[in-house]
Amino acid sequence: MKEYKQHSTNHHATGRGIFVDQTDEVILDALIRLVKLLHSPDDTEILAPLIIKEILYRIMQGKHGHTVKSLVAKGSKLSEVAAALDYLRNHFSQEIKIDALAKKVNLSPSALYHHFKQITTMTPVQYQRALRLHEARRLIIGKKMRVADAAFLVGYESPSYFNREYRKMFGKPPGKDRKENLNLYNV
Repeated sequence: MKEYKQHSTNHHATGRGIFVDQTDEVILDALIRLVKLLHSPDDTEILAPLIIKEILYRIMQGKHGHTVKSLVAKGSKLSEVAAALDYLRNHFSQEIKIDALAKKVNLSPSALYHHFKQITTMTPVQYQRALRLHEARRLIIGKKMRVADAAFLVGYESPSYFNREYRKMFGKPPGKDRKENLNLYNV
């Protein structure tokens, strides 16, 4: 963003924080070059940052570039929500007070709630819950951790409440989910 010539951003713009769209050939070419670097580790250190910079530049030039610019523009609602998202990702296992989180990102609690939901389609508490459950699933399936241990590690105090939330999100209890996934991948 510092090197990008067109610095204009709408500091009051908000909207969806994620887009799915057709990619053009220029970005696709850069993505393919980036993936091909996996086969030449000696080149990766020098070329990967340049290709990533090219991809970001092309995205900022595209039709959703204003959103990307708003994410990093100080004072924009998107950058404040991005700061809240970052905080939640780094502190998902801790109890979060919305008033304190809003103060951290320089928004009122109602503005945080409104903009957060507009961008992520979730409330901050729903987002934190999703982070916790996804991390617990990773620990239970990927690290073969006991369900209760994973629940406590990600911030749940009640294993039964954790099990209900897990089932609600993933459609099955954690033990069954682990067993099915381990069988699926023959682990």
